[in-house]
Amino acid sequence: PVITFDPGPATNFVITGDASQVSGATNLITISARDADGNEVNQGVNNYDSITPTLVFAGATASTGGNQPTVSADVNAFSTGLAVAFTNGQAVDLPMILFNSDESPVTISATTGGIVTSTSLGVTVTPEAASYRFSSVATTNSQTEVAGTAFEVTLVTLDQFDNLATAYTGPQT
Repeated sequence: PVITFDPGPATNFVITGDASQVSGATNLITISARDADGNEVNQGVNNYDSITPTLVFAGATASTGGNQPTVSADVNAFSTGLAVAFTNGQAVDLPMILFNSDESPVTISATTGGIVTSTSLGVTVTPEAASYRFSSVATTNSQTEVAGTAFEVTLVTLDQFDNLATAYTGPQT
């Protein structure tokens, strides 16, 4: 005789995706529903299939410029939640966009009705390099310098989402 074992009811989520992301770029994430023993809930009576629970995401915050993190283009995913469709235990290729590199790395998790994330996604967000701009200039003597005397200049550069652009190496004019 053949004995088939079905997974238990979903008790936790595992989130996978890229561990690094440029601010404002898309990171395709996958969420797997798992039972208490870590089995993917993809068959049998407890199959996490054809359901659309509202997941509340956590771990990411808005950039200094006010850009809110999103999942599936929904700015409420990290506050009030997002309806996420599961098929055979998985929600696949959900586009997540993070903007705040100032608090990087972040740990992304999701919860719904007692189901928590057992394996979160750690993401390092880096500033978006294509649009660096100068934010402020400071000199040694508070912007009042004497002609013919050397002084230091400090330039602060930001990306388009107001993240500090720590890797900026472009022209300094």
